[in-house]
Amino acid sequence: MAVTAFTVITMLEFNLPISAALLFFIFFCTVVAYNGIKYLYILKNLTRPFSTGMVSIGAISLFSLLGAAVSARFINPVALAASVIPGFLSVSYALPLHRRLKGLRQVYGLKIFVIGLVWAFVTVLLPFAQTHGSAFPDPEILAAFLQRLLFVIALTIPFDIRDRASDPESLGTIPMIFGNRNAILLGSSLLFVSLLIELLFRENPLPEVMLHTLIILLTGGLLWKSIHRHTDNLASFWVEGIPILWVLLFLLLRFLNP
Repeated sequence: MAVTAFTVITMLEFNLPISAALLFFIFFCTVVAYNGIKYLYILKNLTRPFSTGMVSIGAISLFSLLGAAVSARFINPVALAASVIPGFLSVSYALPLHRRLKGLRQVYGLKIFVIGLVWAFVTVLLPFAQTHGSAFPDPEILAAFLQRLLFVIALTIPFDIRDRASDPESLGTIPMIFGNRNAILLGSSLLFVSLLIELLFRENPLPEVMLHTLIILLTGGLLWKSIHRHTDNLASFWVEGIPILWVLLFLLLRFLNP
């Protein structure tokens, strides 16, 4: 839901038409990628028959794969071709492309940047590719891409803090390298740079700038709270809920200021 919500934010910010086909495509692909990355390791090391939960996850993944295939038929060919790039990164993240190579997830310190690049590409560039058949010429689009990249990296830090005890040291996540407090300081700095980009390089109306500022302050607050509460609820509900809250507030803002 968070990836889809970020995509809607881009469509609203740049007054792009809301493409239901693209949103469904992104949603279904995200489900397939998430389940594939999360449960591939479990499947490779499975020594017992599939549990009911694993069968359910497999069924959801299969349904999502079919949904992505159907949605793809209604997508601009340029956007569909462009989606190969984040798709390739997602596959490379989970699986080594050669038996002598590691998956990108296993490359020390690279995990969070791959996630950020994939999310930024999908949620910023694909909507333009769907609408205009191109996503790269406008500097403001690239500014939005950089904003989203920084925001997603900051948003991912609470998850890495939560998983620090269970993740192997070879991942080299930001909390592992710098410690939890320094990781949060870094995340806060990235949020601040994202806000500077909004103020200096974007041309959004003042109410939207104020909304963006509110979201960054809320994200920063949750980031600092993750030092004390390494719980699934904080990481999974509150942090993932920020993009959805952003969309709802954006729609309310548009309703009040048509």
